Amino acid sequence: AVFITQEYRSGTIRLSFQATPERWRVLAAKGLLLAGVGAAGAILMAAAAIPLAALVADPERHGDLGFGTAGGTIAALAITCAAAVLRALGIGALVRSTAVAVAVVVLWPAILESTVAHLPGVGEHLAPFLPLGNAMLGITGNASKNVDYLWGQLGGLAYFVCFAVVVFLAGVWAIERRDA
Repeated sequence: AVFITQEYRSGTIRLSFQATPERWRVLAAKGLLLAGVGAAGAILMAAAAIPLAALVADPERHGDLGFGTAGGTIAALAITCAAAVLRALGIGALVRSTAVAVAVVVLWPAILESTVAHLPGVGEHLAPFLPLGNAMLGITGNASKNVDYLWGQLGGLAYFVCFAVVVFLAGVWAIERRDA
């Protein structure tokens, strides 16, 4: 989110839009680059964490913690991180304020999703459609407590990716419609 909001704040986004009048291309290039960095960072962190976890984990209790058994989880984590970057960039493009964008990105899982999931009478019906709960389902394959998802691990991952792409496209739409 900060990658776009700081450009609006400092005015440097105007130079990008003057160099590339089709504004969607600017956000698409940012999205591709940052999503790739997010995915690569997730893979590197998992590659460092797996050997460390294998050193401290009880093999009888946790089984093999090698790369072979974690390949699907690492791939899902990389895809989720790339999608989360697109979601954050879309939010930044929509609100154009660093403070608001960071607050939305950080507080969304901590407040919004947990509050909605616990609303009396409707929370249990809405919880399967909350994006970050689906992201967790997509990474771990484990459903949140008391949530009856309508799909499995790949469905949760696909749901979160689609949600992130929709938020990103809303940001693209917003920058096409507004002045820099």
